[in-house]
Amino acid sequence: MTQGRERLIGHAIMLVLAACATLPTLALLLLAFTPGDAGGAGVSLPHKLTLDNFRSAWNAGTGMAGYLAISASITAIVVAATVVLSTLAGYALGTMRFPGSRIISTTFLFGVIMPVEGTIIPIFYDLRSVHLDGTVWAVILAQTALMVGFGTFWMRAAFRSMPSALIDAARLDGASHIRVLRTILLPLARPSLLALVALVLTWTWNEFLLALVLLASTTADLRTAPLALGLFQSQESVDINGLAAAAVVVAIVPIAAFLALQRHFVQGLTTGATVE
Repeated sequence: MTQGRERLIGHAIMLVLAACATLPTLALLLLAFTPGDAGGAGVSLPHKLTLDNFRSAWNAGTGMAGYLAISASITAIVVAATVVLSTLAGYALGTMRFPGSRIISTTFLFGVIMPVEGTIIPIFYDLRSVHLDGTVWAVILAQTALMVGFGTFWMRAAFRSMPSALIDAARLDGASHIRVLRTILLPLARPSLLALVALVLTWTWNEFLLALVLLASTTADLRTAPLALGLFQSQESVDINGLAAAAVVVAIVPIAAFLALQRHFVQGLTTGATVE
């Protein structure tokens, strides 16, 4: 097979994969702008476009603005806590050698590979024992604990990929660990940090199961944005157009974050791609 034919086949496969990823998004947007009385027969080109579905989604329940604010608060705290804790732990495990460091690194790795579904019940009972179930702090603490394992593994790989001579030279000059981290390693790890922010923000914002279980005992007013999508479903029917509009509103934040950080995202992925 010639090189030109291989390239053609590769481009054809990429086009098929791109279409598989793009068509559902286009269908969702089409439903969001389709009048409610025209959306029941499936996805088709509407005779007119409307913003009524977005108005209905924004006013659903106690108001989509309140649900978005709850999600934004949870996400901001989880991202900040995860980045700080992961950076400190990643620096220690990536640049220092001390007894038990490999065991600690392996423990964090187990936190990465353990699915949320396998830990949700113990997390619920642990938080209920300290009377935090049904509060946003339950979601914040649980989500941070789940994210720190991945973040530590990510930042450890980023710090281990940096030249050790820089750290040794700074230590010989009398620099403390905090100064080495702040003035030397963090500027070099900026792409990895921003990529970590984008990933944790997206995962935390879109988290559904954890919020559903930990906030199940609260009133309908205390919901995250993904949980608010359930307002468009009843026992008799589902408001497809309103659900599509609400899904578009909820998806704006992670999409905007990714677009803002996309320049650093690929570089951050490759920087932290090698581990011992």
